[in-house]
Amino acid sequence: MAETLVRFRQWLFSVDRKATEAAYAASLANVPVACNCHDCLNFEAARELAFPPEALALFAELGVDYRREGEVFQYQRLPDGRHQYGGWLHFQGAIVDGPDFCSTAENKIAQLTDLFSIGFTAGNAPSIFTDLQRTVQIEIETYIPWLLTDVPEPD
Repeated sequence: MAETLVRFRQWLFSVDRKATEAAYAASLANVPVACNCHDCLNFEAARELAFPPEALALFAELGVDYRREGEVFQYQRLPDGRHQYGGWLHFQGAIVDGPDFCSTAENKIAQLTDLFSIGFTAGNAPSIFTDLQRTVQIEIETYIPWLLTDVPEPD
């Protein structure tokens, strides 16, 4: 296992980038397409608007394929017309320092833009990785427009 240290804001991670890249390459999983519900298909259509450059740069450093979310879900439609989404991705490694998203610690998320926040927790959901003891779950929250034109927009 060839792990490196990656610092991102208040976190320090031990990362096995090669194992992460290999798991994504071997997986055919694409949650929004597999689910096929309107909320997930809208996320698929708006994905390129969902992630800011800082998040994409982090994902590249971790070996995460941002087009292969482990889960995506829509919370609500906001008065301004955008839709609040949540979800998660994973990478092989560990949180060495920094708050766990599922803990009660303050500053457990980072607001990267007005439309995107991110947090991290020890892998606690099914993922493409078999070693959940060495898996970190990336929790995301994003606000995107409704782009599907062939289905009614939910309230």
